[in-house]
Amino acid sequence: MTLEQDFDKHIREQHRIAKESTGYKAPYYWKMINERGALQAAHDLLVGKMKIHDGLTELVLHGRLDLSLEASVIKPQWRPLFSPLEIETAKTRLKQLNFPLVDAMENLASQEIHHEQPQRRSYETNAIMRDQYLPKKVKEMYEYKCQVCGFRLESGDYWYAEAAHIRPLGSPHNGTDIIENLLCLCPNHHKLFDIGGFFIEDNYEIPQLKTSLNVDAMHNLDIEAIRYHRNWCKHS
Repeated sequence: MTLEQDFDKHIREQHRIAKESTGYKAPYYWKMINERGALQAAHDLLVGKMKIHDGLTELVLHGRLDLSLEASVIKPQWRPLFSPLEIETAKTRLKQLNFPLVDAMENLASQEIHHEQPQRRSYETNAIMRDQYLPKKVKEMYEYKCQVCGFRLESGDYWYAEAAHIRPLGSPHNGTDIIENLLCLCPNHHKLFDIGGFFIEDNYEIPQLKTSLNVDAMHNLDIEAIRYHRNWCKHS
């Protein structure tokens, strides 16, 4: 097995343990793993140091941050799969949540680097290269307000929203990483959109929610991506 395959197996087992021990099924996270693979799901979730997602909140409430994706990412055996920025992002999130093992993991990694000569193995990974600027651009276009409900999460001077791809990236959807394929959504509507809880008509109406999508005049949404997502919702 490759390192990527080992990581995929590890993350699936961590999810199983978390579901059994906390009762939290993390449906969006599980969907990402099944559609994109655990490694690509991890890359996608490790965007933005301040992004404390629902899964982390649930694990904090149950005292099981050790089962989080971030806790796996900082372990020495999985670090070759991630960039220094992604590892730093995982560490920052865990430190914000007072995860006590971050420093221990760092010490272990330091010992392995400076005191041991481990056997080396080469692996290949295949990751989608995403434009890290686009999520910030689409969120700023709407001032971090959800295009569905108009709500913006705020904590002091910090605003939070999520950039959602209309047609998902990667196989089997093969969407494009362009701003025309992105929406600015609150976490709830992002998750609902991704699991097919609602779709968007060509005129931007959302029949399931009895509302319509707010679209800025400068935001030329990809109508084919909207149709693809709508068709996927109706047939999935």
